[in-house]
Amino acid sequence: SGVSGDGYGFYMEIPAFGPGFVASVIPWTSGRQHKEVMTKVPHVSTFIWFLRDKSCGRVTIDAAGNSVANYQLSDPVDQQNFRRASAEAIRIHEAAGAQEILFSLADRQIAWKRGQNLESYIESILRQPLLDGAQPMISAHQLSTCRMGIDPATNVADTNGELHYVKGVWIGDASACPTALGANPMITIMALAERTADRMSLASCGQAAFPPAVATDVLGEVAGLMIQPLKLLGGLAGLMFRPLSVLAMAQLPLAAAAPQPRDASAPMLAPPPGPERPFAHIIELECHPGQARAVVEVIRDRAIPDLIQPAPGFVDEIVLVSIDDPNHVTAISFWRSEEAADRFNAHGFDQVSALLQSFLAAKPERRQFDVGASTDPGIRGEL
Repeated sequence: SGVSGDGYGFYMEIPAFGPGFVASVIPWTSGRQHKEVMTKVPHVSTFIWFLRDKSCGRVTIDAAGNSVANYQLSDPVDQQNFRRASAEAIRIHEAAGAQEILFSLADRQIAWKRGQNLESYIESILRQPLLDGAQPMISAHQLSTCRMGIDPATNVADTNGELHYVKGVWIGDASACPTALGANPMITIMALAERTADRMSLASCGQAAFPPAVATDVLGEVAGLMIQPLKLLGGLAGLMFRPLSVLAMAQLPLAAAAPQPRDASAPMLAPPPGPERPFAHIIELECHPGQARAVVEVIRDRAIPDLIQPAPGFVDEIVLVSIDDPNHVTAISFWRSEEAADRFNAHGFDQVSALLQSFLAAKPERRQFDVGASTDPGIRGEL
């Protein structure tokens, strides 16, 4: 529930807190007071409320070089949601038959006993300050402090979770998420950690355990995810229930990173039926001003290794930036046959377009060609 109507709100949780945790969060005014409250623990039901907050914190460095975290629930919508959640928790306790309600502030507890006026008690709670540590708040699953993305200027890690500037160092926890989520994101974080672990493992051995064909049905789900954070995180949560798909997807960039000599004993995929003739796609891309280089990087670092090169029948990809028009990019892909090109085109063109859409000023234009001549045997085929 929430006051803003845009997905920012709160929900209630009744956790099974043990005595140790309860003791740690009870405000301390004296040893006697603390002990008296602890004697009530067997009869206590503890409510906590989670906010999807709009407020943000900062981490700074003090004079001694230590990190200092600061977070204030400063956004007006967050404050309204917090106060409304406080009032609803009190009402739920009373409706459930509570004989006493204890509301904790940082330095004391405010008590209500059955028979007293409930609404007056709620009004007194809502008047209590929120900022500067006035009320105890806890946080879990801190997100996005080392987020991943394609731009090193705004992201710490690349889209695999490896640091942009320190290769071999990986981030696989909640800090790598491109944006913060609402509570509670455990499954998404677990999925991201497993995905990163797979990428690390494959990078260390330099080979893929699955052929690209295994991940064909996953590609439609992952194209464009890294530039659409909400879709990314929802997709990662779903992939937790498809572990084979997660593994196959993790290996695609590495499987396509460089041509590998073929093991003569390894089985070959059967070629597609029908006559084979070399085929080419030419894609014309009109970029937003100054975005041509970003388009080239996305095609080079993501579209080619993740989507294009793993496709059966792919031969080569050439990306050209126009000298006469610096905002125009031409991408030429070569295929062993028209059938192979058509199979990729059925899903791949839209996926590549999704990766590039934020950089483009117009819809990509695609043209198809038979290859008439080439000095490259892989492109020339049997002309």
